[in-house]
Amino acid sequence: MNPNWWTAYNKVKHERFQTGNIGGTTKKYHKFANLEHTLFALGGLYQLLIYRYFKLIEGTENWLETPIPGSHLFKLTGNKWDEISFYQDVAFHVDLEIGYLIYETGIY
Repeated sequence: MNPNWWTAYNKVKHERFQTGNIGGTTKKYHKFANLEHTLFALGGLYQLLIYRYFKLIEGTENWLETPIPGSHLFKLTGNKWDEISFYQDVAFHVDLEIGYLIYETGIY
């Protein structure tokens, strides 16, 4: 079963001027294009991106030291994420003297 925000997205995209029911509410589909469904969609995207990022670094030698980008808006919880450090701000720069990419972070 798809989440309500996914159903709303597809109905707004393909059937925007028809009337239907999503999550127990019946109205024209274009009226489901609202902030609530947008935030749920962005939360789903954030979760997907962080999971993919985590899988990319998981096999590396220093994966525990690799910062995972954080969010000011969303928070991931659960067994997999509770012990992972998320970083609020990550700034990258190249140190021209040594020729390496350097990053600075702030934990929140």
